[in-house]
Amino acid sequence: MSSNNSFPLPPSTMVAIKQIKQKEIKVKVGFSKASRTVPPPPTTSIITVKPPTSPEAQNNNSSNNDLSKKLSERRVISGEKYDHPFFINDFKVGSGEKKLRIITISDTHCNHKELEIPEGDLLICAGDFTKTGSQYEMEQFNNWLGTLKHKHKIIICGNHEHQASTWDIKKSQEILSNATYLQETGVCIDGINIYGLPYVPNMSDQPGESYMESVDNEYFYKSEELLEVIYSKIPENTNILISHTPIRGILDGHARGSTALKERIKHLKELKLLVCGHVHASHGYKQDELNVTHINACNDREQCIYFDYYY
Repeated sequence: MSSNNSFPLPPSTMVAIKQIKQKEIKVKVGFSKASRTVPPPPTTSIITVKPPTSPEAQNNNSSNNDLSKKLSERRVISGEKYDHPFFINDFKVGSGEKKLRIITISDTHCNHKELEIPEGDLLICAGDFTKTGSQYEMEQFNNWLGTLKHKHKIIICGNHEHQASTWDIKKSQEILSNATYLQETGVCIDGINIYGLPYVPNMSDQPGESYMESVDNEYFYKSEELLEVIYSKIPENTNILISHTPIRGILDGHARGSTALKERIKHLKELKLLVCGHVHASHGYKQDELNVTHINACNDREQCIYFDYYY
């Protein structure tokens, strides 16, 4: 018998083969359809679909004029970054004829050597310059500050400098000897009253931050009720306020700023500038309806913001 000969299959086997082939065809068609049409993600999905951007919009986003006006909300959508130090020139910061060039940094988290620091009169650091808050990291940052030629340097701590929250202010100043350290204290430079605080609101009641409950009201974390008491002590003649947290509603991401600070600055009639950090995604600047300029100076893969302060 030749090996090419074949035996007829039973009817039941033929039916089974036919069903398998039909299923294979359905599966192939299903994959083909899926490759052409992708259903939108459910409303609870973290996936978001961005609408296409027109060439005109792309050109506008890249222009210097648009760059000078971008705020945190647009920056989060567009994903734009400051690759070089950025100078504010689309509105006047402060008031008066004299000017002081200010450079702002914050949330460097031990990456300070990656920054390009422009020349200027005053360098302000709004906290979180360490990763772990260790004394060693603070000393390393202080050594770097010592290499900068600015006449004035002012620094506050942030929530990452938890170790410093257990020290008295004198020890922090000794470690940060190449700058003026502020913690519910102020300094006057050429008639400009500057006040600094390191606090942030408790984070456990913010979305995705429930694990932070163990540090509520510890270190530099405070409830809004406690912050209201602390902020009430900010002198009313303050011109520049340095706070690690932003106020609620301005450069604070998804409402992560302090409501107590927002209320307090309404009563600071001489306030012209608020420098903050803490919310990395909201790096940028904005001038509010009271003509107070808000700077979120976070340097999470961002370069510094600097400007002339008029007084």
